[in-house]
Amino acid sequence: MIPREGPTKGGTHVHIFASEFKKNKHILCVFDGVKTRAKLINPSEIECVAPKRPSPGSVPVYVTYEEDGEKSKSTSLPFLYYETPEVHSIEPPCGPTYGFTQITVKGKNFLDMGLNKAKCIWNGKK
Repeated sequence: MIPREGPTKGGTHVHIFASEFKKNKHILCVFDGVKTRAKLINPSEIECVAPKRPSPGSVPVYVTYEEDGEKSKSTSLPFLYYETPEVHSIEPPCGPTYGFTQITVKGKNFLDMGLNKAKCIWNGKK
C-alpha cells in the first residue's frame, strides 16, 4: 500500500497491490469500517481515496469485494492519519545567498514519520 499515511481531511489517493484483483467485481477499500470504492488500475493494482477521519491515528485498511462481503476480506495494513502540519516561524529569518544556513522551523502537528519524509521547499525546490 502506497502511501501508508495521509491527512485527517481525507482525499489521499492510496494504491494497493496484490497478486490479482478480479475485474468483474466491485472492489471496496475499507478504512477502519468506512467503505470506499476502488478503481482497478490493472490486475495487480487498485486505487482508493482515503475518507475523512475526525482524529489522527493508525487505522486498519483492507480490501473486499462488495458482492462477497466478509468472505473475500483481505488481511489489513495500517494507514496513519495525521493532522496537517502548520509552520508558525522560521529562525533565522534570512541567510546568505550561497545557502547552507541551518534553520529551525517552529509550528504544530509535526510528526516523525522516518528519514527523508519531511522536506523544506524553497521557491518550489527541495
